[in-house]
Amino acid sequence: MSNQHSANQIPEMTREEHSRIGGVDGKHVFVFDASGNQITGFGSNTPTTLINGMVSCASGGLTQFPTNSIQWVTVKSSLSNPTTVYLGASGATINNGFSVEPGDMIGFAINNTNNIYLVGVGQTEVRFVGGN
Repeated sequence: MSNQHSANQIPEMTREEHSRIGGVDGKHVFVFDASGNQITGFGSNTPTTLINGMVSCASGGLTQFPTNSIQWVTVKSSLSNPTTVYLGASGATINNGFSVEPGDMIGFAINNTNNIYLVGVGQTEVRFVGGN
């Protein structure tokens, strides 16, 4: 795949390229600026510290994430979860939390992981990685 495309052009992708962007392994993401140039580095926003961990929650519970000063975090719902988990602020429920299916993930720009709460529907767990 070329590193430069016009803003109005979406390049054709091979099956292999397509699977790298959001398919089977989910390991690769390509980011382009408005001019179609691939962004390969993030300058001063490159993390200097990475954190990671796991949060588990009993059925019907609300569990606060641990305290970690960060700028961003990605949270992944465990494949072994029996059902959807819900994330949100304090007071989150299955009715107002953000739903995350087993194996799916979501990213947040947030200053501390302790601002995130996990709502469990069954015995559930999520793993997270973040940085600053």
